[in-house]
Amino acid sequence: MEHAQASEVDVRHYISMLDREVATWPGLACGIVRRPGEGVVLNVVRIGSALNSVEIACRRVDGIDWYAWASDGELIGAVDFVEDVAAAIARVLTERADA
Repeated sequence: MEHAQASEVDVRHYISMLDREVATWPGLACGIVRRPGEGVVLNVVRIGSALNSVEIACRRVDGIDWYAWASDGELIGAVDFVEDVAAAIARVLTERADA
């Protein structure tokens, strides 16, 4: 598998799409931030639990752009499936809150 960073324009577009989708989920808040060495990421927090947060980045693998956990680079879903990715993020943050 070939790993690369998606272009900066693509990353901003994909992160913006995910930002809009995650913002529709009750109990979640999000914002786009620039991290040194990482570029643009989406920071998502569970409302009422500021320590319960994740950051999402974009990665290109074998020519396909994916959303990935910024912490470890694990792929979440292709950028074409933004609703599924938002659901996965909500699920992870909910599981952490319930743990």
